[in-house]
Amino acid sequence: SGGLPASGEEVASEGAAEPTVPAVVQAPSPQQAAPPPPPPPVAATPQAQPEVVRASELNAEGTQLMLDKMMERLENVAAAVERIGQLERAVIESNAAVRQIRLDMQNMVNQVQLMSSKVDGILSNLKATVGYRAQKTFTCGSCKTSGNVATRVRCTQCGQENWWGWWPEKK
Repeated sequence: SGGLPASGEEVASEGAAEPTVPAVVQAPSPQQAAPPPPPPPVAATPQAQPEVVRASELNAEGTQLMLDKMMERLENVAAAVERIGQLERAVIESNAAVRQIRLDMQNMVNQVQLMSSKVDGILSNLKATVGYRAQKTFTCGSCKTSGNVATRVRCTQCGQENWWGWWPEKK
């Protein structure tokens, strides 16, 4: 006692005869192939089945118990629906965040490409100068020292001359 009627059963009022539905079996037509044999039985762990109670067996106490169980199940369903709603909202927020991250990443890629092209231009201009890579490439023809190179530079405001470059380390 205390369960719900099984699916397909009718609930009859007290004193009324419970209806039965005869099974209808249809023979296959000659054009139809015989149905495949059923799969072999699989050992399953027994699951708790809701107790089936016929309406004719219910009294006021049984009816209340059945209603209480139905309310408990309904509350569980309502809680599950609310949780699904929360998860759906979280997924929507996550998708929006992913879209924003993708936009930010694309902006960064564009900025890196722009900076790279500017650096390429700077390097191209630098390579055109007289002293470009002089320290790395200069070797003295007399003493065979590499990298110690300097040139005279002049202040274009006052005309003062000075040396600019790389000297050997003092020992």
